[in-house]
Amino acid sequence: MGPWTVDMVAGLALGDADALPEGDYHLPNVLAWVMEGIARAGAARLLALLAPFAGHRWRVVRLLMAGNVGAPRFGPRLSRSRWAQLGH
Repeated sequence: MGPWTVDMVAGLALGDADALPEGDYHLPNVLAWVMEGIARAGAARLLALLAPFAGHRWRVVRLLMAGNVGAPRFGPRLSRSRWAQLGH
């Protein structure tokens, strides 16, 4: 098990209010988008944004997860015709 898994288990199963899944791919972007309106951020920015919430960082993450909030996506998309060709 890696550090991300340990932090997720500590937060979800063990109720650690300060567990922070460092190394999460999407979390820095979501947090930066919600708190600052910036679409992309890194791990250092994640820690800086959550510094005022020391002791309750997992609770902030859970609120974001419960709100189903996401940062903007910039990847390529399928056209409607291609989506239909794939049977959707």
